[in-house]
Amino acid sequence: MNNQFVNEIKRKRGFLNLQLTDSESAEIKIEIIEHKIDKYTGATDRNFFSATGNLDYEILMKISKKNKNKEFVFSSSESFPYDTNKILSNEKKMEALQNMFFLEAQNQLRIFLNLYFND
Repeated sequence: MNNQFVNEIKRKRGFLNLQLTDSESAEIKIEIIEHKIDKYTGATDRNFFSATGNLDYEILMKISKKNKNKEFVFSSSESFPYDTNKILSNEKKMEALQNMFFLEAQNQLRIFLNLYFND
C-alpha cells in the first residue's frame, strides 16, 4: 500500500510541488511510519447478513527539513453498502475508496507542508 501511495504522489508531484528522490541530500525527508486500511462489515438485520462495509484509513508520516521535525497524521473512515452476493463489486468499491483516501491524504499533506515547511 505504501508503494501505491508513493506512486500516486509521483503521478501528482506537480500538485504537491515536490520532486521526489531517494537521495540523502533531499531538502525535505518524508518517512511513512504507519499506513493502514482496516476493513470490516457489520450485520444490520436480524439474520446477521452483512449489509454495511466500513473502511478506516490512517497514515502517519515523519517529515523533516534541516533541524525541524513534524509528524503528519491523516485518518478517514467511510461506510458503503456491502452486497454479499457481489464480492467483485465490493472490491471495486473498496478500491475506489482507497483512491479517495489517498487523494484526501495528499490534499492534507499539501496544506501541512505549506504551513510548516514553506520557507
